[in-house]
Amino acid sequence: MGEGGKTPSLPHRVSPYFKIFFFFNLVCITIWALPQPPAALKSKGVQPVGSDWILLFNDEHLKTNGIVQTYVLGTGLWQYWDMFAPDPAQIDFYGDADVVYRDGTVKTYAYPRMADLPIALKGPKERYRKFFERVREDKSSRLWPSFGQRVALVNYHDPKNPPTSVRIRRNWLPVAPPGQKQETEYHHYVFFEYVVDQAMLQKDGPRPQ
Repeated sequence: MGEGGKTPSLPHRVSPYFKIFFFFNLVCITIWALPQPPAALKSKGVQPVGSDWILLFNDEHLKTNGIVQTYVLGTGLWQYWDMFAPDPAQIDFYGDADVVYRDGTVKTYAYPRMADLPIALKGPKERYRKFFERVREDKSSRLWPSFGQRVALVNYHDPKNPPTSVRIRRNWLPVAPPGQKQETEYHHYVFFEYVVDQAMLQKDGPRPQ
């Protein structure tokens, strides 16, 4: 206690450099986290109204700024608010693969799927769903060989009968709009066939069953 029973005020100790750093992070994260404008606006087919102007300007000029983009991607501060986006996913999809072994047998590998996992595993395995959401797209084809090798390794148990090839498949079901009839049969498409690298497989070694 100070003189007269008053508590002396503490000096401000927050560095101005920290304030600048905090404000810079806040601005970058806000720019990156704002949702994309509707596709019609980006194609110049519809006149922006209200907050659409902000979303459009942010998407065309701020989010693509080299400093902002490099910083949020390089530091791991990026985020996509897909569930709040103007166009949320309209399909239910999952992945699996046919693993062909040296003796000709074929095993279907069920890639982790949220709907089939117990509650305790849904969180830890969510990264698998997110990975397949990206890798299934044609623009991610550079990742397909590594993905195929990984599937082969996970299913490699017998050194005398290793996987020789992997066929990775997309499975999807369109979600019908309200009031329309919902399909019940999934569509299937093998989007990549991979010949397993046997030298790499032997180097990594078989997995216990």
